[in-house]
Amino acid sequence: MTWFALIDCNNFYASVFRVFEPWVMNSPIIVLSNNDGCTIARSYEAKNLGIKMGEVYHLNIERYKQLGVEIRSSCYALFGNMSDRVMGILSKYTDAIEVYSVDESFLKLKGFDEYFDVKSYMQQAVAEVLQCTGIPISVGLAPTKALAKVSNKVAKKFPELTGHVHWINTEELRVKGLKWTKIEDVWGIGRKHTWKLITLEEREVQTTPLMHVDTCRRKNIERAYDFTLLDRAFVRQEFTVVGERLHKELCGIQALDLEIEEPNDNMNCARSFETFLHKREDISEQLSSYVAHVCRRLRKQRRLCNQISVFIATSQFVNNKRHKDIRVKLPYSTNSQFEINYYAQAMLRAIYASGFSYVKAGVTLSKLVPDDTIQVSLFQNRNERHPKLMKVFDKMNRKYGENTLMAASQPQKTFNMRQNFMRPEWTCKIADVLEINMDLAHSIGNGTGIAKVINYAVKDYPPMIQEMEDNLFSVEMDNVA
Repeated sequence: MTWFALIDCNNFYASVFRVFEPWVMNSPIIVLSNNDGCTIARSYEAKNLGIKMGEVYHLNIERYKQLGVEIRSSCYALFGNMSDRVMGILSKYTDAIEVYSVDESFLKLKGFDEYFDVKSYMQQAVAEVLQCTGIPISVGLAPTKALAKVSNKVAKKFPELTGHVHWINTEELRVKGLKWTKIEDVWGIGRKHTWKLITLEEREVQTTPLMHVDTCRRKNIERAYDFTLLDRAFVRQEFTVVGERLHKELCGIQALDLEIEEPNDNMNCARSFETFLHKREDISEQLSSYVAHVCRRLRKQRRLCNQISVFIATSQFVNNKRHKDIRVKLPYSTNSQFEINYYAQAMLRAIYASGFSYVKAGVTLSKLVPDDTIQVSLFQNRNERHPKLMKVFDKMNRKYGENTLMAASQPQKTFNMRQNFMRPEWTCKIADVLEINMDLAHSIGNGTGIAKVINYAVKDYPPMIQEMEDNLFSVEMDNVA
């Protein structure tokens, strides 16, 4: 039989920081969005304090201080790297894996139950992920993807009873799980559909003649199980074929399979400037930086582009508005930032006009092809030295940090987001990797045998953490050979 497993990392963003900052293991943590705007992730402790998703940070500063909340700025490079580590471990348990988001993935276990206990198999995965990455995960097992979502919520809510893995393998467990799940918590049911379902009875009464009101059969849908009792034809009529598939899935009939990730048709980088820019030279520098960023992503996917689009725009709230874009087909396929930037700058010169206050620019690469299928031209082709040069660029920037090597046309000072609670990118930058002095002399009767982190506070940490630093990773080295 085929089983679907939904793996979800518990409070992923908060858990990532706890891996490297163990002193906040039991403290409430929130993670802020770009520019430290609002709350986008909360630990269980923060949720219990009543902190809501999307709360604006600057309106709650004093409240967070009173509650003793640990605050962190988003570090997407670190999150992405830790996610890749988790997904890499999970891929050892089956080849059929769909990475659904940065902290979620579906596993397809076809025929596994014929050879061993599937729940024990997934509990082994939970233990390995925790041991190798420090990230706690929950697993929901079920015959369909939608039921696996429900099962995962049960595993998260009752970790002690389920052992972090809940398996819906009987009709009784399916019904019990659906009766426990609120309709708004069902995967695929948004706000609009939730309103339509919880007001189903009232809406039917309103559209029924008064003399026939007693013939109304449908009641308000408040639980997932109530939704499965609806007639499937009615569900298709009200919620289209997408709702019908969800209805089948919740009834235990597989209607969805793993989705194979298709390569993007295009890539883009568009950002707002830190201040209003009026000169073309200033916009040109920012555009060069955007080109470098999007070309790194292009090379990471081992692809080439054949078409470029560039745009510049003023604010929509000023009287003197302007938005101009241009698209050009390249004479050859390339992923070199120098070649792409050459054309991007020519396009900027074509659409730029003085007398405007520009706030945003962007570049889009399209008509992407694999880098091993190059259609050469008789008269004009890409510079053959550039692929090797770009490899050096990427290797140096991966090892020593973004923009360690960059083109002269890029700005020396790039726009930096407000990240007042930023932590080191421990697994992404060589400068932020933990260095540990280990006194191995204790094994022969000399020294203290203390392992001390010597470069933990790479960036400006609060004094409270500096005081605790010396004893955080103190371990006796008696067993060191």
